[in-house]
Amino acid sequence: MKATEAMAVGVVDSVHESPEATVEAAVRLGEELVKRKWDGEVYSDIRLAMYPSYVASWDWPPRAFEDWPARTC
Repeated sequence: MKATEAMAVGVVDSVHESPEATVEAAVRLGEELVKRKWDGEVYSDIRLAMYPSYVASWDWPPRAFEDWPARTC
């Protein structure tokens, strides 16, 4: 899936013109979530639960999902 397609279906919140711009946006989002006192793992679980078919297609899990999605449901 290309970045623009991912944005169109809501998999990502934004698309950027370069890897550097993507990192800058990710850092800004992280800082915003910290200000809101959001738990990054919970936020991640919510996003993963929204798109189980995409998660299932990944061949590199970002972390062990033995207890997912039971933990988020």
